[in-house]
Amino acid sequence: MNRTALIKTALFSICFFGSTLASANVRSRGDLRLWGGARQLNHIGLSQWDRTMDTYGVLGNQWNGSFSGIRFEFRPEFRLLAGDSVGLPEKDIARMSVQPPSQFVKMQWRLFSGKGSEGFFSIERANVTIPIGDAELSVGRKVLSLGTLKVIPLWNRLSRPLPTAYGPDALIFGRDQASLRYQTGNYSFFGFWVEGPVLPSNETIYRDRMVGGEITGFYDWIEIHLMAGQWFERNVFGVAFAKDLGGATWAGESLFHENIAQIGTGLEYAWSPTVTSLIEGLYSGLGVKHPDDYEVAPSDPLFGFRAQYYVYGQLRYQFVTDFTFQPSVIFNAIDYSAWTAARLEWAMSENTDIAIQGSVPIGISGTEFSRHAFTFPNGASLGSPSLASIELKTFF
Repeated sequence: MNRTALIKTALFSICFFGSTLASANVRSRGDLRLWGGARQLNHIGLSQWDRTMDTYGVLGNQWNGSFSGIRFEFRPEFRLLAGDSVGLPEKDIARMSVQPPSQFVKMQWRLFSGKGSEGFFSIERANVTIPIGDAELSVGRKVLSLGTLKVIPLWNRLSRPLPTAYGPDALIFGRDQASLRYQTGNYSFFGFWVEGPVLPSNETIYRDRMVGGEITGFYDWIEIHLMAGQWFERNVFGVAFAKDLGGATWAGESLFHENIAQIGTGLEYAWSPTVTSLIEGLYSGLGVKHPDDYEVAPSDPLFGFRAQYYVYGQLRYQFVTDFTFQPSVIFNAIDYSAWTAARLEWAMSENTDIAIQGSVPIGISGTEFSRHAFTFPNGASLGSPSLASIELKTFF
């Protein structure tokens, strides 16, 4: 048995053993998410479809258990995809955006695939957490988060998608990981190893692996995070902070790779019990200074955009007891294009929500957030998509 097969077998064995232990005290909760969306891809000549209508259904159940201090989490899911994206080649741009990410351990199986629909069964959470004195060791598939920023994924590349991601809003995938947490007094340590498959990035092969450690200090006046590790076979380190400022929360993150810096900062403020705002800014030394230098696909997995400067703004307004309106925008400060979105949520009951969302790129041809960001000699063009969707989420 080779090393990879041994690691995979160990992960499955640990999760199975954890489920047995957890049977003494188990909590269960089911959920259903139904999502339907129509989009204008703006990928002329690059996809078999330029306009798609898709329906995405997810039926899942979350089990959490504990026995003698050992905790267990297990979540199976049934997924159904129906619509125009079904049957397209896996490398087709329209098809890629509705596929779950590849994982180190294969825990997804295709149940059926027919004309216009396909179904999958997958395990999205399967982990055990074992107390070791004042520390906790976790192994298996779970959701991990890093950093202090709310939206821009500078540190948090483990679970948070880009704001422009296509698909159900609340669908966040776990990652195969081993991690250790330890806290003493005002200080905590979090060490993590997240393993993924070998992936191509703009004709460069790299391993989707993130290994590192984070030390956090909690003080009366500020919260400080120090992080170092190896992400995607690159040595990185960074500093992050969070601080209260007269009712507002000011946060920031920095990430350094060789002599390249990425810096993000944000401010969140509650104007009233019904109105909150968020603004975040990003500088990346991996971005370019002029639209003529844009690459079709970002060449570095440490950066998901193209330009050097971005600003994100969001307003959340609860105008009736059960209704919330949330407009947002990502502004490219290099080419002055923007990705705009608006979301209307209705809390039908304590366990059921309905949301309507739309997004539109605004920019002239050749800018990042436009219908024609790239035009090729054969007449094909690539741009940012427009989207309209409705989503239902219920728990039982």
